[in-house]
Amino acid sequence: MKTYNQRRGMGIGRGVGYYNIAPMDSHIHSLSARGVKQTSGVFHVTGAVQKDLKLKQIGGDVNWKDYDGTFIVPEKFNNGDFDYWLVIKFTNLEEAMGSDAPAKYNVEIQAVAPSQLTKEQIKRAIEQDVGDDPEQEKKLLNNKEALVGSLADYGLSATLYSAQGDNADELMKDAKTQITGITGMFGFYMDKQANRLGNTGWDFIKGDIGFKK
Repeated sequence: MKTYNQRRGMGIGRGVGYYNIAPMDSHIHSLSARGVKQTSGVFHVTGAVQKDLKLKQIGGDVNWKDYDGTFIVPEKFNNGDFDYWLVIKFTNLEEAMGSDAPAKYNVEIQAVAPSQLTKEQIKRAIEQDVGDDPEQEKKLLNNKEALVGSLADYGLSATLYSAQGDNADELMKDAKTQITGITGMFGFYMDKQANRLGNTGWDFIKGDIGFKK
């Protein structure tokens, strides 16, 4: 059985981890009843999932509930300044952490914006997948979904929402619900301090993480 750090893209340049996953509001009680134990973010959106919202799996295991899976919202979004994509990362915490897992599953929504990164940052991220292979690198660069997945795996993304729980289907359903809120109030989500160093989503999406004055 592969360990969490042995699987593709895990623990490479992420610099994030499962900090700052804590209850946000009173809605947490209804989430708990559905197996969604904890949430983190600026807002928690309630309501029906967009009927036309489709997810495409671009990474992880075919048995993603047993291991992990990376999904992309194929639609490209724009905040008025740059294009970005939203990725949902699902992790089986029990498989990854064993008895130390705080819950069975974890879900994160991450924003990725290739235009906000340098060519060197993108090259380093790609190399984790294709190594020093110019032909494969070119193919990956021309496949936007694959590129976004590689950047997210490398940690060049902003985590805008996270939740833990014991019901995989409810967690994924709830994550889809958050997409509307994130795209409608992208700036608010990005403004939130994301670590103890004072970095926000604007820093993470550029890979510019460190102490802020």
